[in-house]
Amino acid sequence: MGRGDYNTKYTLILKVYVCERLYPRREFYFAILFDRASQGPVLVGSSQGGMDIEGVAAENPNAIITDKIDITQGVSKEQALKFAKSIGFGDQYLESV
Repeated sequence: MGRGDYNTKYTLILKVYVCERLYPRREFYFAILFDRASQGPVLVGSSQGGMDIEGVAAENPNAIITDKIDITQGVSKEQALKFAKSIGFGDQYLESV
């Protein structure tokens, strides 16, 4: 049975993660996508996130932030923190990173 194959009567659960329930006050959009123009991966995010990122891009393209990822280095902690700040995460959420 492969991952996501739930057509059988029983499914073996190997791990269960338990975490504190938090109630979101805002929605953000974040993805790592392949950019055809630069032929590499990019971080894409917005503080006006949620599921309808295409609608955000059409109405306010400046709300979409992108940052190229150097494939030889990967995403550094500094790049991740700078990107998180640029899409609206406050310092109180980034202190423990």
